Amino acid sequence: DYGSDMFEEDKFHYYYMNAEQIFTSPKRQFSIIVGNEGYYPKQLVVYEGEKIRLFLTSTERGPQCLSLPTHNTFLAANKGSITEAEVNFKKAGEYPFYCPGMPHMKGKVIVLKRKNKVHRKIASKVRKIWMPRER
Repeated sequence: DYGSDMFEEDKFHYYYMNAEQIFTSPKRQFSIIVGNEGYYPKQLVVYEGEKIRLFLTSTERGPQCLSLPTHNTFLAANKGSITEAEVNFKKAGEYPFYCPGMPHMKGKVIVLKRKNKVHRKIASKVRKIWMPRER
């Protein structure tokens, strides 16, 4: 980590030079709408090792929810508001979610195994560009 006495430019170069170690897989976001018919979408597909952010809202006035017991996650859904949670999926498999007391409301998260580990590099490098002097 850098000290507080570094200038802003130095901080930028510190982060830029260490970008490959700092940047990890992006956090994906999923919005789920729950209504009397169930969840939309009913299934989510992610990769092993991904951390996702779930956003949940309801189209109905009555109590709705999403429970993902394998990851100790429970979200209450209210019409007109959004609840959210972050979940990390470390192992491949299928993880069901549902609303307790409402047997027709089911969905699942499908976690796929990555075939190859993706090595991410920074997209561009800082280059000094020669510019002619003004006369």
